[in-house]
Amino acid sequence: MRSHLLRTRAHVALVLVLLGLATACGASQRERTVATALTATNAARDAFIKFDRVHQQKLVETASSVDDGRTRLDAYRRQRDPIVQGFATAYQLVATAAVLTDDPKAIPNMLQAVALLKAALNGLTGSTP
Repeated sequence: MRSHLLRTRAHVALVLVLLGLATACGASQRERTVATALTATNAARDAFIKFDRVHQQKLVETASSVDDGRTRLDAYRRQRDPIVQGFATAYQLVATAAVLTDDPKAIPNMLQAVALLKAALNGLTGSTP
């Protein structure tokens, strides 16, 4: 009887250890996913800032007049507004995913925001920044 009780305790302990490892691996994967999304968003932001500066400068340099330059800049800035908002949304959802570890929608929402941002950037720049 005592031997059976020791084996049962050993099995329970083993299950608890395995459960702990599985949970730790899950948290580790989640942390890597959040970190990767943050790194990708930061890289896209850095590339976009450079693209944005150069593009606006070209619009001004190639304008035929001050009014033409203003018109071109206004049109371009209307195109880029959703991207600027996309960065804000992506960063908010990265923060949410990092903090709300028990929310099953946090990671999918974050990944969707990053994917939408990438698509919007591709549409504006013609390539992935």
